[in-house]
Amino acid sequence: MNWKRSFLAHIVTAILLVAVMAMSSACAATPTPTPMPTPTPTSAPDPYTPSMNWQALSAGNDYVIGRQSDGTVIATGFYDEINAGVADWRDIVSVSAGRAHAVGLTKFGNVVAVGSYAVSDIDQASANMLKTTESWTGMVAVSAGYDNSYGLKSDGTVVAAGSNEYGQCDVEKWRDIAMISAGSLYVVGLKKDGTVIGEGTSDGLSQVFSWTDIVSISAGNSVTIGLKKDGTVVDTAGFTTSWTGIVAVSAGAQHVVGLKADGTVVAAGANDSGQCNVSSWTDIVAVEGGWNTTVGLKRDGTVVIAGVSYNALPWTGIAPYTEELVFATPTPLPTVDTSTSITAIISKALRMKRNDAITFLGDNYAYETEYDVYLYNDLGLAVYCVEDRVFVISLSADKGDVYGMKSGSTFDQVIAKFGAADVQTQDHQGQYLDYYLEYTIDAMDVRFFSDGSAAQTIQSVEFRLP
Repeated sequence: MNWKRSFLAHIVTAILLVAVMAMSSACAATPTPTPMPTPTPTSAPDPYTPSMNWQALSAGNDYVIGRQSDGTVIATGFYDEINAGVADWRDIVSVSAGRAHAVGLTKFGNVVAVGSYAVSDIDQASANMLKTTESWTGMVAVSAGYDNSYGLKSDGTVVAAGSNEYGQCDVEKWRDIAMISAGSLYVVGLKKDGTVIGEGTSDGLSQVFSWTDIVSISAGNSVTIGLKKDGTVVDTAGFTTSWTGIVAVSAGAQHVVGLKADGTVVAAGANDSGQCNVSSWTDIVAVEGGWNTTVGLKRDGTVVIAGVSYNALPWTGIAPYTEELVFATPTPLPTVDTSTSITAIISKALRMKRNDAITFLGDNYAYETEYDVYLYNDLGLAVYCVEDRVFVISLSADKGDVYGMKSGSTFDQVIAKFGAADVQTQDHQGQYLDYYLEYTIDAMDVRFFSDGSAAQTIQSVEFRLP
């Protein structure tokens, strides 16, 4: 899980051209110049820009996720839902892996999320956390924790979603934040003055409040690490007292990793799966610590791994985002045209996602449950949802002309217009029966419900996609 935050190393290319001219009376020859290697940064980068949060790689709890050079994302590990779910992501700037969910920041400042949660009451809170995360806009950074997501806004404030059992979501008062990193049951934030704050619970969390001159932070399971301006490192477990010349850091579950100025890597802490066996790595530009693994991004876009290998990684083509965020204004949702028939409005809403349909139809509703939205507005609608999709829209019969059926119309008039149909029943757990006629009209299943009287007067009309 992404209880860490690495700083994406910035590579400065320097090519020395050596031209040697041999002169003679007959001819002149110019040898081909030999390019010098691209150096790794020699000091901690200038702090406090949005890009300091961006990750091309992130290691979660038994999986790894990576941003490809074209803005798409790949994942490998033990969560098939995550491996498949990220395949649809596009325009990604940064990725972050949590316990069993992953989040991505798009170049438009929106957030995408995918999780491996069972459909059960115990996981409903986690499913709701993903929905909340995907509603965020205007973000410059995201971070995924154990059962939490965090977003950093361009104004330096932070939003959170998910479990708040230990107060780890109490970030609403945070200001002037430059970087965020989610741990297991806590979160830390780097302020623009180089100090650090945190919420939640973790071993040694109180230590971070005394840190100064910090330019990068990363939170793990039981350890937090900070990179100082001078290339030295502090951490809450005492692993890194002798480290120098460091340009990026990351915390795993119980180990920490540092990228050195020469492109080599150091690691300390738990090594039960070989996650600290990184001494042979070279040409590394970014590092990430996971639960029982360490991953490194090489200068050529390939990936190396120590510890649990996750389906024989390596990858190629992994790359950091190097441009500016776009913050494009999203295309506004269509508004209800009062000259349009009510059935056309409903047909359009049925094809929208839950929140878009609420906005489209009007948010003057009395209350909303986990599954249903009850709209009490001039349209007289009740909207029933299953997860994120609109499932059924019900219209009161006294709200106007529906396919020529006005208030007071009967089943006989419906049959005369649309053809013969059997009266069907819908049993409400033995308490009462609904009587209805069903037709397919305008590519929708349409049910005309009666009020139960002998005249079978229409009480409501229900619409759903076949």
